[in-house]
Amino acid sequence: MKVIAISTSGVQNISPIEVVTKNGQTYLAFEHGEEGRGRWKVRFPLGKRDFPGKPEDISKNQEYSLINLKKTDAKGNNLYLLGKEGEKDNKYLIFWRLSPGYRGSVSYKVSGKAKIISIGREAQGIAGRMGGSDCPVVLVTGICSLEWERYGRLYGEPAKWIANFDGKKWEVSPIDECVLEDAVFAY
Repeated sequence: MKVIAISTSGVQNISPIEVVTKNGQTYLAFEHGEEGRGRWKVRFPLGKRDFPGKPEDISKNQEYSLINLKKTDAKGNNLYLLGKEGEKDNKYLIFWRLSPGYRGSVSYKVSGKAKIISIGREAQGIAGRMGGSDCPVVLVTGICSLEWERYGRLYGEPAKWIANFDGKKWEVSPIDECVLEDAVFAY
């Protein structure tokens, strides 16, 4: 399983960060969302036995396995650990960056062979009440599409977006652009 991020910028490879525990020990993890009022951060730690080094020691093409710890966090999200996987299985763990507009929000939908396994939260403003959105983490096991619509002040940027996975590659674009391209090839 590969770990990537999807946003209005397209598909990005992401790297884990180094997390320091209260007693000074470190481990690597992928994080999504924010900490603070009106916010929630979800964390997917990498097993220390499989990944003892620093973030720069991990290949961008690293394959992972998802291990369910059978426990939940305070918001009801299942807790997971990422282990080392030997072979490519064409699955993806998606950190979905929805990018709400200023003082806005986002609605989203997952269809096909994908499911939301965890949700963080990002917010705008000190008190977290000016706007914001969920920060979904999606497990993709086959052909699927992720759609989202951004609300708020977008300053001319498209509101509706779609990410399609055909089983081999990802394509991310505004929905209006997809409609236009479909018309060109159907004419």
